Amino acid sequence: MSAHESEGVPVVLEPGGENDRPDVRRPMRLELLAADRPGIVRQVADALAVMEISVEALESERLEAPMCGEALFRARLRLRVPEGLGDEDLRHALEALADDLMVELAADPRAAHLRGPHGA
Repeated sequence: MSAHESEGVPVVLEPGGENDRPDVRRPMRLELLAADRPGIVRQVADALAVMEISVEALESERLEAPMCGEALFRARLRLRVPEGLGDEDLRHALEALADDLMVELAADPRAAHLRGPHGA
């Protein structure tokens, strides 16, 4: 069982076949910052799944905010976003999860080689 599965986030791995259609998703980087609370990883994962976004990498940490004494959650994700989903739509969907959630999105040129064998 992975660490994410123990938090209630399902992890599914499926082998790809040669006849799979080319991946037409664009690589993106996402950084989130919010007040830490139970279930925040699952909430973000569920929102991304609804939009059919693949998470290729996730790094998260809990930080102490010295000014307010509150714990913060920060996550950095590498995503594969469907071509038809606009950046602002993604940003608004994530920001709707919580009033204090800050979202930073950027294209991920380092992940361009992950676009699939057909160059899609």
